[in-house]
Amino acid sequence: MARREVAREMRCFRARAVEVSERRQRYESAFPVMITEVADPRTCFRYVDEAELAGVDVPRDKLAVMVATSRVVAVVVPGGMGKTTLADQVYRKVKDQFSCTAFQSVSQKPDVNNILVNIFLQLGNNKKEHANLQALDRDGLINMLREFLQDKRYFVIIDDIWDVETWKIIKCALFDNGCGSRIMTTTRIHDIAQACCSDSGDHIYEIEPLNDMISRRIFFRRIFGSEEKCPIELKEAADRILEKCGGSPLAIITISSLLAAKPQTKDQWNQVKNSIGSALQDNPDLGIMRRILSLSYSNLPHHLKNCMLYMSIFPEDHEIEKRLVINRWIAEGFIHGKRGQNVFELGDIYFDDLINRCLIQPVLMEGNGQVKACRVHDMVLDFIISKAIEQNFVTILGAQEFLPEPGKVHRLTLQNYNEEDVTTKLSDLTLCHVRSFSIFGPMLQVQCSLEFKICRVLDLRGCQLKNDHLVKIINLRYLNISNTGITEIPRHFEELQFLETLDLSGNWIGKLPSRITQLHRLAYLCICWGTRLPDGIAKMKMLQELGNIDILRESTSVVEELGELINLRNLHISWIGRYERAHIESYAETLASSFQKLGVCKLRSLSFEMDHFTYDSTLLDQWCPGPHNVQYLELIRHKTCSEEYIPMVPDWVGTLLCLNKLYLKIYNIDMNGLQILRGMGSLTDLVLMVYLSPREKLAIGSSNAFEYLKSFTLEYHLGGSYSICPGGMPIIFEVGAMPRLRHLKLPIETKYVDGQFDFSCIHHLHSLAKAEIIVRCTAKLEVEVAEAEVRNVKNTSFQRNLYLLETTKQDV
Repeated sequence: MARREVAREMRCFRARAVEVSERRQRYESAFPVMITEVADPRTCFRYVDEAELAGVDVPRDKLAVMVATSRVVAVVVPGGMGKTTLADQVYRKVKDQFSCTAFQSVSQKPDVNNILVNIFLQLGNNKKEHANLQALDRDGLINMLREFLQDKRYFVIIDDIWDVETWKIIKCALFDNGCGSRIMTTTRIHDIAQACCSDSGDHIYEIEPLNDMISRRIFFRRIFGSEEKCPIELKEAADRILEKCGGSPLAIITISSLLAAKPQTKDQWNQVKNSIGSALQDNPDLGIMRRILSLSYSNLPHHLKNCMLYMSIFPEDHEIEKRLVINRWIAEGFIHGKRGQNVFELGDIYFDDLINRCLIQPVLMEGNGQVKACRVHDMVLDFIISKAIEQNFVTILGAQEFLPEPGKVHRLTLQNYNEEDVTTKLSDLTLCHVRSFSIFGPMLQVQCSLEFKICRVLDLRGCQLKNDHLVKIINLRYLNISNTGITEIPRHFEELQFLETLDLSGNWIGKLPSRITQLHRLAYLCICWGTRLPDGIAKMKMLQELGNIDILRESTSVVEELGELINLRNLHISWIGRYERAHIESYAETLASSFQKLGVCKLRSLSFEMDHFTYDSTLLDQWCPGPHNVQYLELIRHKTCSEEYIPMVPDWVGTLLCLNKLYLKIYNIDMNGLQILRGMGSLTDLVLMVYLSPREKLAIGSSNAFEYLKSFTLEYHLGGSYSICPGGMPIIFEVGAMPRLRHLKLPIETKYVDGQFDFSCIHHLHSLAKAEIIVRCTAKLEVEVAEAEVRNVKNTSFQRNLYLLETTKQDV
């Protein structure tokens, strides 16, 4: 009998060992693969350039004309042909002609109420109304939208419509108000395009595949920089690969990104060519794309495969915040650093690598040009969902369901669900092996299951918490309970000793309890503006990112203890409110001391926001010497009009030798300000938001001026004063100026120049890849003259890759 028991136990151990081995092969977490390469710093430029490279300028201009003359324009195109990119370019080109605008994507299983809410928020730009809108039924939302739009000239793009019923509901809200309002839709289905264009004056526009010339330009530029640089022995394979891509921008970009990362040999290219195969008979387009995506996925390094599969958790068209998805990867154990290597920095490299491979698309950019959020193309998402289900990586419940074979649920996500149906289905699942639980959809009363014993990631944003069971999930690494309406931290919260990420934003919690300082592993903490920190935060030595700190509401102990957080890398604080001058001066001195301590530790990013009640020119002077090791600095004032801007560039900014990204809102820029900035040897990205434009041209010469600058943006406040700069250009670039500049964004003013524009100095920017011009004008003719002159610069420039991405009209 005992022998049989031992044999049975041995069989159990053997089965468990097989399961562990399979899990290791699936997640490959036992032998992490380190990467040594640094992500391509041109990521942002590549993505922005894509629209121009894909030949979008001609259809964009045609559609802009159609929008000007037609009530509804429907764009119909197969998947992967760039309809969203084209729609976005049209939106950017014409949006300034309307009083309010919205760009809304629709999924295959849309939540129409949520779509109406999002449209209203974009048109009205009042996020405070979000909770009130969510409480309305469909008729209430439609009536509110109609009432809001009755006297406004609006422009709305509805992207990727899949069914006629969705369009009919949206159309009820977006009625013809007689104000010259316009709607543009995109779809893959001809019948839907015809349904959208029911009136005689509406237009349907069909996108054609890219022609051979543009296809080749995209393909070769991504790999070699130009077709001329492609070795002759690779030309035959390239021709065959391009033929199989069939003019699909997504296919061309994906396969060229893959080839760019491979050895440039004939054998390698033939191998890729043969791997693509020929199209499937029933659906050639999808057959080619699936083979290309499969090839790209198979060629991912081991450390990126799980990160890519993880994107299957998010709904279609969801904007995925970079910082939060990296934190989730870390919580899941997908990112492993060597001793002394920061896993958050490594996560940045992983994220940028996926962008460079064109598997995810950046959708939100910060002021410094860095990617803030991404989206997964729907065809890519379909592919990775199929891979994730195949490997039992994810279980999706909701309108579009992907259930695993009978067995364990590892990662559970609820998307666009019916609350009653989901509750029933959850009761049928075994949840004791869930490692990640995420909810995307309307507010849901959530009762955290006691079965989630090994759960590492819990994302309940926007839900209503019903109990304190989440403190029983002691293995939690990541907890997002933002916008849940809580007013206090759950009891026994300090028991979550493995917690690394905590997002409490959007909740009005007066003050965090002191017991939160017992979370010794916490690395990321984001709270709501106005929520106060407890004394004793110096105990939280692992903190690396701290967001939304209202510093003047904190105790002096908290301000002083900030300087003890030696691992802090990212800090976002405000200096806002009405206080006695003695109070402000006391805090300013303490804060300056803390900044100087952090500046010689690991602080890399500092965002500092002031208002006109608390700003004092001596405040910033106390920061001298500044935080030495900071690489990104943002200084702004929180107020409208001229009160939003710092008077001038602070002198101490020029002493920040490690700074490579700078975002400043200043009242005026002159040669003294440029002199402070020009000698910063590490500066690569500079954004200057200026209230008062220069009264005379500013000259940038070649003598060590902005030697490493790659991106330069100068913008004026719309309500600000205007200069009388001859030729409209506020800056003169002398020969040899900004030798590494790739991206330039400048305003030109037509008010005083009598149609005479001088852009000749752009010739001196030898490395320029992209120029973006904002035309501030009083008449349409001035815009046309300015655009013609910019095109002339482009056509006559020796930099053949210089082009005008967009010309934006701003009325003065």
